[in-house]
Amino acid sequence: MNVTYDRHVGITPARDSFYDRLLAHGRLALLDAPPPKELRRADFLVGEWRMRNVRFATEALVAAERDVEGVIGWSPALGGHAYMSMGDGPRPGMQLIAFDRAERQWVEVSVEPNVTFQLNRSPGWSGRELVFEVSAKVLAEHVVLRHRLVHLDDDHWKWANDEWIGDWWVPIDEHRMTRVGAPEPAAWS
Repeated sequence: MNVTYDRHVGITPARDSFYDRLLAHGRLALLDAPPPKELRRADFLVGEWRMRNVRFATEALVAAERDVEGVIGWSPALGGHAYMSMGDGPRPGMQLIAFDRAERQWVEVSVEPNVTFQLNRSPGWSGRELVFEVSAKVLAEHVVLRHRLVHLDDDHWKWANDEWIGDWWVPIDEHRMTRVGAPEPAAWS
C-alpha cells in the first residue's frame, strides 16, 4: 500500500485509497441513500406467519425428526433497508433479507446458535424464486445447499432447502408459511 506520513495527521493513504475509490465510483452516496427499490419485491414477507417445517424422508436426512410448527413474524429492519425475523423457543434463530445495492445482489443472513451462521448471496429473483446456493457448515458438517425463497402469493411462501448430493439436488425440507388468518393453499408447488 502506498502511504505517506504527515506529522500533523499521522499516516494518510495515498490518492488510490479505499475512500478515494469509493468517491471516484460514486459509492459514498450510498451511505445516505434511502432503502433500495429492489427490496420492495420482498414486501410480502412483512407480517405474522404460521410456519410448518416439513422434512422429507431421504437417505440424506434421518426421517425420525418431527415436523416443527409455530408462528413467526417478519418486519422491516435497519431503517427499512432489510426484513428480519427473530425467534426464540427451543431453536432460537434470526434471518435477515436485504438487497446489496453496491453489489447488485440479494443477501440473506441466517443465524441458528449451535447450528449455523451463514451469509448467503443471490443474483436475484427468477420468476417467483429467490435462490441462494450456499457452501456452508451445519452442525460442523460441510454441506452444499440450495436455499430457495418461493413466493406463492401474498398469503403463502416457503423456504425450500435442497442438498447437492452426487450429481443432483435432493429435497431436504420446506418451511411453509401461511399468513395468520389465511387458509392453507390448495398446493405448495
